[in-house]
Amino acid sequence: MPKINEQEFKKLLSSDVFGGLYMIYGEEKYYVKYYADKLCEKISGKEPDEFSFHIFKDLSNLDEIASACDIIPFNVACNCVVLKDIDIDEAFKGLRTDSGSGKELLEKITEILKKANNETAIIISQPTVTPKATGAQKKITEFCEKNGTVLYIPKKSESELIKIILRMAKNHDCEISSKNAQSIIYRCGTDVNTLINECEKLFAYCKGREAAADDIELIITPNPEYNVFKLAESIIYENTDTAYKILDDMFTQKQPPENILGLISKAYCDMYRVRVAIQSGMRSSQLAGKFDYTANKTFLLEKAEKNSKHISTNALRKMIDLLYEADRKIKNTSLDKRAVFETLIAELSEAKSIY
Repeated sequence: MPKINEQEFKKLLSSDVFGGLYMIYGEEKYYVKYYADKLCEKISGKEPDEFSFHIFKDLSNLDEIASACDIIPFNVACNCVVLKDIDIDEAFKGLRTDSGSGKELLEKITEILKKANNETAIIISQPTVTPKATGAQKKITEFCEKNGTVLYIPKKSESELIKIILRMAKNHDCEISSKNAQSIIYRCGTDVNTLINECEKLFAYCKGREAAADDIELIITPNPEYNVFKLAESIIYENTDTAYKILDDMFTQKQPPENILGLISKAYCDMYRVRVAIQSGMRSSQLAGKFDYTANKTFLLEKAEKNSKHISTNALRKMIDLLYEADRKIKNTSLDKRAVFETLIAELSEAKSIY
């Protein structure tokens, strides 16, 4: 069976699922873990029997894994073997020294995977590993696609994330507007784990009423990227006191200076890219999918378009020159890094007035 999507996998879970070969992986780690846990529960129950449920977190003992796959289920319909969070390419590097060539190792693992049948389920799940589409990982994935069921979970789009937040609010006897849900995404990022944790706090605080913008400002912890965009906005809207406060917070949190500057530079590069795109007759949304953008980050482009309206093209060019010079000072001189940033904020504020 080829790769299936979440809806198809949900149908599979509602059927009489038992033995077989399964692989669950992708970019959205929360749902990789969620569906792998649901599949294990479907096959082995909420309290699995130790004799018929086995988890392996490395490939150091292939014979032990093979033996676990050969166990005849006792008092349950199916024996379940889980290969959890294994970086297959890294595992191959560690095994090749003592266990033969890569080709021989691959043959050993595929022979184990062939043991999946009506009475034995083998589940490969990667809830934190981000597998490469190359090497041994690619070959194992292709084998699973040909001989089993593969669920690949991509990053959620912004609209999907908003639906998740709205659904969470309803489940917590709370309300929230789509606009404020989007604000949460902008504030803490698109990682589902982070969003769920932050929304749990917010809806517990706002239980029984609507979560407003002030509640979001108070409860939702901003990520570094959000703080940097707020810093850039503060400079654009001539609120340098706020910019210095955000900088102070970031240094207090011990964020690496190179990371801070990288994020600040990204904010201004976003504005310049949007400006050039618009001058070329494009819409800002058309930049999604280009450079380092993904479809669920279009709101960053919208924000960049809004902010860039307050700055001339020449000013943006000067600001990027200033950021380049600050980067050189941080990486190649012994100047105090905090002083470099404070000077940069002052220079960026002054450059804003260039026409």
